[in-house]
Amino acid sequence: MSDILWKAALHPPADGPVECRVYELWGCDTKIPRVACFHQDLEELVRLPEPRHYQVLNRSGLLMIAAAMQGSAELQPYLLDDPYSVGIYCATQKGPKGEESARKMAWVTDDRFASAYKAARTSKTFFKEITNIPPSQLGIAMGIMGPQKVFSHSRWACLHALEQAEMDLQNGIVQAALVCSGFSLEEYLLALRIRRDLAPECLLSEGAAALVLTRGNTMTDWQEELPDSTDVFFGTANDLVHIARRGKDKACTASPAPVQTSGLSSSRSCHG
Repeated sequence: MSDILWKAALHPPADGPVECRVYELWGCDTKIPRVACFHQDLEELVRLPEPRHYQVLNRSGLLMIAAAMQGSAELQPYLLDDPYSVGIYCATQKGPKGEESARKMAWVTDDRFASAYKAARTSKTFFKEITNIPPSQLGIAMGIMGPQKVFSHSRWACLHALEQAEMDLQNGIVQAALVCSGFSLEEYLLALRIRRDLAPECLLSEGAAALVLTRGNTMTDWQEELPDSTDVFFGTANDLVHIARRGKDKACTASPAPVQTSGLSSSRSCHG
C-alpha cells in the first residue's frame, strides 16, 4: 500500500452559512440551493509568485494550488534530489465558458462577428477553460519537473488520478506523487448538474485537497478507500477532500478574514 506522506484539505468552515447561489444569466437570476463557498477574492486564496498568473487561472485551479502548495516542505527532499522524480496527478474539469462574452456576442451581425469576438473573448478567457493550466502553474511554482497527468471525468477524476499515481509509483516512474484536485461554484452548468444529482439535504461545497504519496510494499486499491455517501459533497474534488480529511484533519477551513465575493463568474451569494 502506498504511503500518504502528507495530506491537506481546503474547504469552508463546517459551521459556516448554508447559502443559495444566484447566477445572473441572460437577464434573469438562476439559483442553486444549499451550497457553501469561500468568500475570499482570488488573491486571498493563494499567493502566487507571479501576479499575472491570476489572469489565466480559474477559481477551481486556484483552490487546488492553495491546497497543494502547503505540501512544499514534504516534497522538498525529493525535488532537491531529482525534480523529475516528482509527478503531478490532477483531477479537474474545464473552467468557466465565459457567459459574459456570450452575452456580448448574442446579437452581433455577421459583418461584425470577427471584431466583436476578438474584443469580447480574450486569450486569457480561453486559458481559464483549459484543464492543464492549473497543474502547469503549480509545477512551475513548486519546481516539479516530473510527469503531469490530468483527469477530467465528471465523477471519477480523483479515482483515476489516484490509480495513475499508484501505478507510476509502483513502476518506479516517480518517487513521490502529488495528487490534487479543486472544485468551485464558478461554472454555473457544472454546479447545476452536480446539484441535481445530489439528495436535497446534501450540501454542495467548494473545496480542494492534495496528497503526497510515496511507494509502499503493495498496491493500494483506491476504490476501497473512496468515501461512502456523505452530507457534504465537494464536486469533482469530493473523493480526495474526504480522504484528506480522515484522521488528523489538516483542513484549512479558516483562510484570511472573509471578504464578500464580488461578481466572480457573474454571480453573487444570498443567504437563506
